[in-house]
Amino acid sequence: ERNLADFLEAFDPTKTDTEELMRTLGISKDYIFSLRLKQFLSHLDMEMVFQNVPTLCNLDMTYGVKQIGMEYERALFGMKLHDVTSLA
Repeated sequence: ERNLADFLEAFDPTKTDTEELMRTLGISKDYIFSLRLKQFLSHLDMEMVFQNVPTLCNLDMTYGVKQIGMEYERALFGMKLHDVTSLA
């Protein structure tokens, strides 16, 4: 669970290929029951995660960035409409 959480917290779709995400999901899919994301900056379509981790029962997620410092961008914080529809 921690491995996938760390991967998703650092995931940037502009720098990381989604194939790497799919490999990580495939490796850990049978072991993920609870997922806690302390920061989530990618605004990734969560349907991809839900379809590939069928054992997920609990999701605790914060949309935003921790320890951002001087690199503040408003777009990095909060949910977008796309995020809401992917969680529905």
